[in-house]
Amino acid sequence: MYVLAIDPSVVSVLLLDPTKRKSMKKLFKFAKKLGQGGSLRTFVKTVKPFTRGLRVLVGGWRWYEAAPCRRDEVGVEEAMAFVGNRVSRMIARTATDVTASLVVFPIQRHLFRQDLLPFPEAWHPIILCALIGVVRAVSPFAMSFQGSRFGRVLTRRFYSTSRNRWLPTQKVSKNNISNLFQAHTCNCTSLANRSTSSIF
Repeated sequence: MYVLAIDPSVVSVLLLDPTKRKSMKKLFKFAKKLGQGGSLRTFVKTVKPFTRGLRVLVGGWRWYEAAPCRRDEVGVEEAMAFVGNRVSRMIARTATDVTASLVVFPIQRHLFRQDLLPFPEAWHPIILCALIGVVRAVSPFAMSFQGSRFGRVLTRRFYSTSRNRWLPTQKVSKNNISNLFQAHTCNCTSLANRSTSSIF
């Protein structure tokens, strides 16, 4: 509501006729502008490079703190988390824009044209613009967490599968038989010790 109060374009939006097609496009642009921060858009653009740089710094620190045997895996994991973060944010914004422009605003225009939604007594388009703006501002943050998680989990499972898989044309000598033999020897030794201790 603060953005609506100080944004000068609100006055022109209030005077639009929601039954016209051009008005629908202007309403969508206004909702998109609200989702980008409204009058605070300059501040948001200034903060974005700092937050992205901080995320890269944290990922680099996680790679540095990882054990030497896992640094390659952690590096790929953090890179995939960053990619998942960025891609999920773009998908969330695009999905919100497409849904608003092709579904929400046309349905609202149809309801206004059929007199099923009294204007402006019962409903004003600026309310829907504010709701879409909030969704467009919040959904990228919500999706970014899931994208980062998906990138990390995907990388971990990929490395786990690559280590433990048996290829269809793989030779027995190329498998890590020594560890299996060592584990079998340890099991046999422990069983022998148990049987010996039970005898005595």
